[in-house]
Amino acid sequence: MDDDLIYTDLGDENFLEQAAKWKPDKDAPVRARVAQRVGQLAALPERRPKGKKRGGSSETVAESQPQPPDERERWEAVRQKFIKDQRPLGELEAATGLEWDRSRRKEKVSDYARLSWDKLKGAGLSHAKREGLLGLLEAALQGRDD
Repeated sequence: MDDDLIYTDLGDENFLEQAAKWKPDKDAPVRARVAQRVGQLAALPERRPKGKKRGGSSETVAESQPQPPDERERWEAVRQKFIKDQRPLGELEAATGLEWDRSRRKEKVSDYARLSWDKLKGAGLSHAKREGLLGLLEAALQGRDD
């Protein structure tokens, strides 16, 4: 064994004296709060069980989230009329004067009309985009009926 690798100053420390002199720095309270919050988050379950009741209320989670009135029903009624429509969405925008989503103008109307209201979200459409698409199809349907 190499003698020059042995650390000889080990054991000369006075840990009690060092601990008595120790004072937390100015950021210690912030670190403590962050550590407490991280601990709280780590203790949470990964997902809330379905049907679990919130805070003593008799409503289930699904019932407690307000849904816009009849959007799903409106979507189902309108989309059935566009399931076979192969026009690009840009043509509907031009015909109705409504602007929906520039990045999706070349996509087919039927591609979206085949999806349910909830599956539109899975296709990457936010609630606002789904409402806009619903408005676009409703406006195109009114223009077709006139």
